Amino acid sequence: ASCGGVRQSAKYEQQIRQHILTDYDPMVAPFDPDEEALRTVVVGIGLRITKVLDFDIPKAVMRLAGLMRLSWNDPRLTWDPKQYGNVTTVYTYCSWDRELNEIWNPVVELWNMETSLTDSLADKPAYITNTGDIMWSKPGYFSAIC
Repeated sequence: ASCGGVRQSAKYEQQIRQHILTDYDPMVAPFDPDEEALRTVVVGIGLRITKVLDFDIPKAVMRLAGLMRLSWNDPRLTWDPKQYGNVTTVYTYCSWDRELNEIWNPVVELWNMETSLTDSLADKPAYITNTGDIMWSKPGYFSAIC
């Protein structure tokens, strides 16, 4: 029975993705289609350091392993779970390469990085909840100038 439930969930996830991504433009920042005013996009940023790899004192460079987590809300990416088998979360491809994105995402760069975050963090899927909340975690290496 669980295998059938997984197949059923995948069917709903595919329907949700079609519903929320049809006519969606990932180059346009989140906005509420029911409101005329521009919307400020609040982006949450978290950084979890898992290991200090190196600290080069003469060069004043610290290399770290960790995870950057970004979160925001996009009102265009909402659905009613009751219409989709009570599925409340779907995954989508998210990248800092704008041409590969399925959804809009913030571009974040730390000013004291020796290496750009776009080069040092892995592309991973983002997950979207039925309320339009998006969570995107990117593991990788940080090389900061101290």
